[in-house]
Amino acid sequence: MFFKWSDLGSNVHVTDAKVDDAYSICTQIKSAFDTKIASISVDNAACKEAESVAKKLQADGDPALPLRDPAHCIDLLSKDLANTSVVCSVLGEAKEVFKLCQTN
Repeated sequence: MFFKWSDLGSNVHVTDAKVDDAYSICTQIKSAFDTKIASISVDNAACKEAESVAKKLQADGDPALPLRDPAHCIDLLSKDLANTSVVCSVLGEAKEVFKLCQTN
């Protein structure tokens, strides 16, 4: 199996401007809802930026932790599963049943 390296999730795409923008959004949310930021849910590509934002929020007294977004992880898994022969077979049969039950 060939693995293609990706620079997503590395510091290559992390810029001060992106971190400052995300931090600004977090501070606006904190102000609007009078709350602290407990977690920052992100996909793999934004994990390094989230770490930098979390450090700034932690310096402000927030218990911010960067976390992988569970919905994104499930979405990636479902896309992988959708290409398996088992799922394709089940979806093909479901499509036939749907056609049989469909009324025009």
